[in-house]
Amino acid sequence: MVDTDRYAHPNRAMNPVWSPDSRFLAYEKQQESHFKAIFVYDSKTGTIEQVTDGIADATSPVWDQSGEYLYFLASTDYGLQTGWLDMSSYDPGLTRNLYALVLTADGKAPGLPKSDEEEEVKKVTSSPDTKKEKKSKDKDEDKPEDVSVKIDFAGIMSRAVGLQMEPRNYAFLVPSKAKNVLVAEFIPNENGLKLIKYDVEKGESEDLTTGLSSIVASSNAENILLQANGSWSISSSTAAPKSEDKLTVSAQMKVAPGEEYAQIFKEAWRYMRDFLYVNNVHGAPWDKVYSWYQPWVKYVKHRTDLNYLVDILSGEVAIGHSYVSGGDMPDIDRVPVGLLGADYEIKDGYYVIDKIYTGETWNPD
Repeated sequence: MVDTDRYAHPNRAMNPVWSPDSRFLAYEKQQESHFKAIFVYDSKTGTIEQVTDGIADATSPVWDQSGEYLYFLASTDYGLQTGWLDMSSYDPGLTRNLYALVLTADGKAPGLPKSDEEEEVKKVTSSPDTKKEKKSKDKDEDKPEDVSVKIDFAGIMSRAVGLQMEPRNYAFLVPSKAKNVLVAEFIPNENGLKLIKYDVEKGESEDLTTGLSSIVASSNAENILLQANGSWSISSSTAAPKSEDKLTVSAQMKVAPGEEYAQIFKEAWRYMRDFLYVNNVHGAPWDKVYSWYQPWVKYVKHRTDLNYLVDILSGEVAIGHSYVSGGDMPDIDRVPVGLLGADYEIKDGYYVIDKIYTGETWNPD
């Protein structure tokens, strides 16, 4: 185990990501203030270093494929939302900025002004030997280089550089090709996320697509798997998705319900054992509890039965806010039913309607 988070939060994961050379692990972790900071674990030395100062809420670390930068999002107005269970935290808005952390002390910050001086062009005469050398060099350049990430932790917090994107309600980052990063953004009153590509060298952003519900990058960050409106596509990480990128999936999965129910039951029991906030499961004899209820699994004939059984199992912990729901349920054609509002009286043993009330104006649906 590398580290644990300071507090439990339903929407705040640690989001660990490996560096391109698989040596360093970057992740976010809550501080005493409930703001997050970015940490880096070195798998060679076993040490952990905090690389952002904790004054801003820093989230979603992503490595640049060149190994020069670590990108992340940060917010200085997250404070009013730290009490996620407090309804007063629902109304304040939230914005984040995009940052790059320069990993080495002699590294160049992105976005620095470039010289407008023209470089001297040297005339080179070619010979058969030089042509062969050029072809050999071109072939070598086509081969992917092995990236070795170097980090100078001394003074690293002062090497966080703000990039040229307007502060908005950004959700998370996705890796892309070297010197590029993808930014997912929440759009008000719209379903799904907008995906934005940011070119670090040019300091320019480009909208790629909208309406996304899932975004996953390949291991080399050259391609991304996108989900939108129930369909999937695999696209380049530096260009807008094309119509031919869509995947046609025709797959079936055979399931043995009885075996699946047994597995889900055991996972539910193990989850409560391993992830409750205390190690003693509130004093419940958890191995015995499993033996009490596991024999019932063979009588489960429907997912509702399984949920009921898991709920009883969880009840042995005697804790609030422990919920069981979901699963594969049958599709049912539901018939909407109108509710009649009326005044009636009984005359001679029969119901007599005196008045039928019409619907009000304010909810047209």
